[in-house]
Amino acid sequence: MPNFSDPSANSAIPAAAPARRNRFARYPKTTLCVTVLVLLGLIELTCYLIIVFKGHRDLRFQYPYNRILSGYTVFQNVPGHSFRTSAIKADPTEPDPVLDEHGFLHDTPITREKPTGTFRIFLLGGSTAFGAGQNIRYHSVHPYPDGLYAYPSSIAGQLQRYLQSHDPTRHYEVINAAGFERRIHQSLIQYLQTLSQFHPDLIINLDGMNDVYSVVTGTPFEDLEQQIPFYVELYQGQRSLLRYSSTYYVLSTAYSKWVNRQHSAEPAPTTVAPPSAASAAATPTVAGGMTSASPGENSGRVFYDKSKPRYTKNAERLLQIVRQYFAVLKADRTPSMFVIQPLLNRKKENKHLSDIERKLAEVMVPTESGTSAAVDQCALVLEYFFDDFLSAALRKAAQEYGVEYLDLNAEIASLGPDVEFYVDYCHLTLDGNRRVAEILGKAILAARARGQGGQH
Repeated sequence: MPNFSDPSANSAIPAAAPARRNRFARYPKTTLCVTVLVLLGLIELTCYLIIVFKGHRDLRFQYPYNRILSGYTVFQNVPGHSFRTSAIKADPTEPDPVLDEHGFLHDTPITREKPTGTFRIFLLGGSTAFGAGQNIRYHSVHPYPDGLYAYPSSIAGQLQRYLQSHDPTRHYEVINAAGFERRIHQSLIQYLQTLSQFHPDLIINLDGMNDVYSVVTGTPFEDLEQQIPFYVELYQGQRSLLRYSSTYYVLSTAYSKWVNRQHSAEPAPTTVAPPSAASAAATPTVAGGMTSASPGENSGRVFYDKSKPRYTKNAERLLQIVRQYFAVLKADRTPSMFVIQPLLNRKKENKHLSDIERKLAEVMVPTESGTSAAVDQCALVLEYFFDDFLSAALRKAAQEYGVEYLDLNAEIASLGPDVEFYVDYCHLTLDGNRRVAEILGKAILAARARGQGGQH
């Protein structure tokens, strides 16, 4: 038996073999790296299957923003961009809004050469003309869809349908050539660059909202120049290898849809701080709409009365651009119609607001007396300046060049509070789109009957 008192006597007994460690314990770093790679691979595969299941294989490599850098107009619509995931449709069978190779929206392909017997109309302007839904800032008041109307539900689509049904002897094309945040001077350049080559029979500008900034600053070209770094950085960001990752696409799409949905509508006028260009879904805005004022001087009306001479002077620059635009169209013998879009916050000329519309209007209210908060000058221009000066001045400029002029706020003045027309400060309900299309359609047919809407 073993001698426990003499350790040397037990030396002949072999020691127990050490326990064999598994390979994961022997190579912890390798195991960790392999595990992480396998997990990432599974996540990537899962995200790819989500992309396939959701039908996004044709969307994942498209330009992630609905505007792209332009050497002429700072930004322009992205040819081929699909708004399928944010489409607003009156009927599920309506086609998804997808920009064509020219950056237009229409229900049929558009060629430079106009088909024989076709009366071709281009609708220009900002997001209202383009078909934007509600700005998400207004969801808490009363939610409406915040995407983009499909062509049949948009103003352009309903105008085409109205004209075709009321004048079936003629084939009409109403091409949506508008875009988010588009201003009048950009439409002038757009006509020179592109539209003049498509043999238009009528150019319709549906404008007003985005040019409020120009009245406040007096520098429309310089205002847009501030946005160039945003579009340059966004454009260069497309070289990143991350765009080939299914995981990155799923996460960035989810972020855009549920966290930051600013891409679906233009910013409200009170938003003045430009966001970081690192986010492709963020919308760049132009500073200058807000200004500080001392207590007692920043009552909306008091501040407006003091600022009106400056707004009037700034508006002269805008009016000069409008006259230059009209002169170009006249030189090309292209008939045109200039239309001031409906604006919710105008005080004098407007429809009778519903309870919902009154609550929507309160989202953008100038600062009251006795506070130290900044005054929203854009809101003041909307409330007072269009009615006090700008609408009449634009009408006079249009008359000088033989351009048909409509102020839609005056045209809808008879609408009662039973009609839900606005979804926010300038975007419209489906019924609002229809009513605007009817007003435009009647004006077009009346002008043609008078011989003022000739065909090229």
